[in-house]
Amino acid sequence: MLQSMPRGRRSACLTIAFFALTAIPFVSCAKDAVSAEAMAADVPRLMALGDIPGLSVAVVRGDSLSWSGAFGITDVRTGEPVSTKTVFEAASLSKTLFSYVALRLIDRGVIDLDTPLIRYAPYPRLARDPRHRQVTARMCLNHTTGLPNWGTRFADEPGTRFTYSGEGIRFLRKTLEAATGQTLEDMARQEAFIPLGMPHSTYLWDDNSPGTLAAGHDAQGKPQPRRDCPGGSAAASLHTTANDYARFLQACLTGKGLSPESHATMMETSIQADFSAAPSIARHVGWGLGWGTMDSPEGPVIWQWGDNGDTMALAIGCPASGTGLVYFANSATGLSIAHALVAEVLPGRPWCLEALAYQRYDDPTRIRYFEQAAQQAFRAGQLVRASDCLETLVDLKPDHPWAATRLQEVRHIQTQRHQTSSGRS
Repeated sequence: MLQSMPRGRRSACLTIAFFALTAIPFVSCAKDAVSAEAMAADVPRLMALGDIPGLSVAVVRGDSLSWSGAFGITDVRTGEPVSTKTVFEAASLSKTLFSYVALRLIDRGVIDLDTPLIRYAPYPRLARDPRHRQVTARMCLNHTTGLPNWGTRFADEPGTRFTYSGEGIRFLRKTLEAATGQTLEDMARQEAFIPLGMPHSTYLWDDNSPGTLAAGHDAQGKPQPRRDCPGGSAAASLHTTANDYARFLQACLTGKGLSPESHATMMETSIQADFSAAPSIARHVGWGLGWGTMDSPEGPVIWQWGDNGDTMALAIGCPASGTGLVYFANSATGLSIAHALVAEVLPGRPWCLEALAYQRYDDPTRIRYFEQAAQQAFRAGQLVRASDCLETLVDLKPDHPWAATRLQEVRHIQTQRHQTSSGRS
């Protein structure tokens, strides 16, 4: 269940969110003005309802960054506003950028897409299982290595089915480092950060890095310590901004920096991604090379999500229209508003989000939680708590059958008590 933030704190975060937006510029094309205005209004409201302290978002259309905004605060302890230069943990969006790096190196013949990686360099971590000799770069990029997300025990035979695997990305990273003589950070800087204009991005964030890092917040809204990752992780340690990652998304939508063959293969569904047990959802979601794929009315969509537990991220775009969205949230509940944000930018049903099945901010179970909490508080005479819950209900479901009426009753009782107290004094 999403965190039930007290109404007072939610209002404070909302105020700061509006302040942060007005403190920074954003760009907008004329054709996008309505969308930009809607996003600017909707994001703070959704953040408050989803209990998200801070968020940075960027929208791309064609060859331009059409709109970007920063909202809320980087850390509830400091109250520092988020800016468009605030750095967030990209979590698994790290995998997608590394996949782009790998494809550029494959285009130059550093390794071959379908040659077993073991032919380029040994990989002692998997040496005990002979199946690792079958693993290719293609399998790592479309998650068919048979390896688990993390660990060295094969769950399936290589090349047979989708198994989402950070371990496979690690295997490919080590192979490319051996083949190029470069570190992960060097490869990323040379192949992506510099050519795509991503000055605020790194796989090696530390306390001496420039800029402000948004702190992650758990499901109770408590800030969490920064994760250390010596040497970086191609699968999880990218630190970046929404604007930087939006430039990378644009490159992927247009094929910038890739051969036509690599770009086409990246976009194509090569395997169905069985995140969802429901066949009606699963058949619409797959994986290409580095990106997830999804059906939409405008044509195939690419996507990837990030989840580091206390930080969340999403990147999604349609190559046919050139439209895409990137956002980073510093909260365990950050993906609760993903459906609403994606609907602002891309048409159609968000199959990938349904497959991932993160609880939405307006999920019926959350509505019931606040209904029960409001009733319990009212019966116990806890009118402030009852008022908070009822106000949240009205925000979550404006057409709720009784929340608004009960809220008026509670406020009337509060007013009477205040008048009685004032008369006594």
